[in-house]
Amino acid sequence: MASFVRLMPRLINFTYIFFELISLFRLCLFMSGCIVILKLANVPKISQSNMILSNIPVKQLMVKHVIGHEGVSISFSKEGIALNQVAKITQEIEKVIPPSWLYNAVISTKVFEQNGQHKFDECYITGKGFKIFLKSIDDNIILEWIQREKREIFKHKVNGNLRNSISKSLPMPMVHTIMQYMQKAGKSLHNIHNINVEYESSSQKGVMPKISLIDVKYKNGENNVIVQLGKKLYDPMKNYSYDDLVYLNKPVNARVSSSYGWRIHPVLKIKRMHRGIDYAAPLGTPIYASADGIVTRAFVCRGYGNYIELTHPTYNGKITTGYAHLTKLLLNKNQKIKKGELIGYSGNTGMTTAAHLHYEIKVDGKFVNPNSIKTFYKKMKNEELRAVKQHYNAYKCIK
Repeated sequence: MASFVRLMPRLINFTYIFFELISLFRLCLFMSGCIVILKLANVPKISQSNMILSNIPVKQLMVKHVIGHEGVSISFSKEGIALNQVAKITQEIEKVIPPSWLYNAVISTKVFEQNGQHKFDECYITGKGFKIFLKSIDDNIILEWIQREKREIFKHKVNGNLRNSISKSLPMPMVHTIMQYMQKAGKSLHNIHNINVEYESSSQKGVMPKISLIDVKYKNGENNVIVQLGKKLYDPMKNYSYDDLVYLNKPVNARVSSSYGWRIHPVLKIKRMHRGIDYAAPLGTPIYASADGIVTRAFVCRGYGNYIELTHPTYNGKITTGYAHLTKLLLNKNQKIKKGELIGYSGNTGMTTAAHLHYEIKVDGKFVNPNSIKTFYKKMKNEELRAVKQHYNAYKCIK
């Protein structure tokens, strides 16, 4: 009995703890139920408009077009595909194909159209030397397969004559193409240390490999690169096309009566710098534009009389040609002019002793002797420049 009395306090404490635990358990159950009710209360109701949207018919469309200089992402965006899908597609493609290779490739895309929105399903991309098939699976863009004809780089240390040296390793049609590209680009064929030639080999019998890039290093350390893209040759280091060489025409068919340089001014009778050349063109002789350009100035000047200035954008700046002492102003500012187009007639307006044409050229705002500038490379379009840079960068990654 005495031992039972001693155990009573412990039993009472145990009973108290037991009932406290039961109360705590009930409280937890109650709170869990409240949380579930709150979550159910926040579930959005299916509106009638959403129910109607699910019943809108889905159309399947096939879209086919050619990738231009703007790149593959812009091409897919034009099809109305969401930007997040476009980013995924572009990322998958560029894992296996350099962006520059996609120029002029053909895309055949299947999309689903619902409520005016396009959703990407699958596409085939066919380019020169490769084919790609992509498909959308559970909102993920999967590259199913790729077929690519081999793109290789021929590396050669030149011994002596370039033609004889490379003809030992390359077929003659490729040798002829290399020599043709080098000559068209005005590159020296002598003192070459080594040459790299990037080309696309074909698995088809009888199809000659196509040269896409020539990288030449000379013995003096000079490096020249020629990129072949489309039907044109480019210099990716100086940002111009060898096919965009512009020849400046004479503005008038007449003899030169006063050359560029210091002279005694015929009217002021003092020694003065003559910043152009004078053509002894009789009054009313037609004057023509030396090259394509834009009229940046057309005004009357005290010394020059009626004066026209044309601006010609180049790959690294601009060239301006000026025509002074015209009979009258036939052009307006910002007017576009073609090479050989009539811009005025020779006259004697301004400070002159007789009718003639004063002709001057400025390179990036500085006067130069017109006889020293015969040609220039015109400025490339931004998308064209981007495609050339991408091609060159892809080559640098794999060379």
